[in-house]
Amino acid sequence: MMAKEYLLASDFDQTLSFNDSGIILSEIVGIPGFREKVTGLSRTNLIQQGGELAYLLRHDPDYRAVRREHLIEAGKRIRLKQNIPLLVACCRTASRATGSRST
Repeated sequence: MMAKEYLLASDFDQTLSFNDSGIILSEIVGIPGFREKVTGLSRTNLIQQGGELAYLLRHDPDYRAVRREHLIEAGKRIRLKQNIPLLVACCRTASRATGSRST
């Protein structure tokens, strides 16, 4: 039986306030109305709260202009909170406890 591997992605300490990354990315690329688009998506109940940017990147024509370098720049502008190293340490400890590999 093959071992399953999981990827954990969490905003466990609210690293970003709601939609910071989408606002920053929209500003970098010059796309207006991010908040309004998110509000519209929220009304449709098509996607879960927090998934708006991913949805827009995949389905909104304005966001087709987003490139790798834009994502990198947005990532550089986001300030991470101090508990990120704690998350990494917890994941490594859990990985060792289960015998999984960690990177």
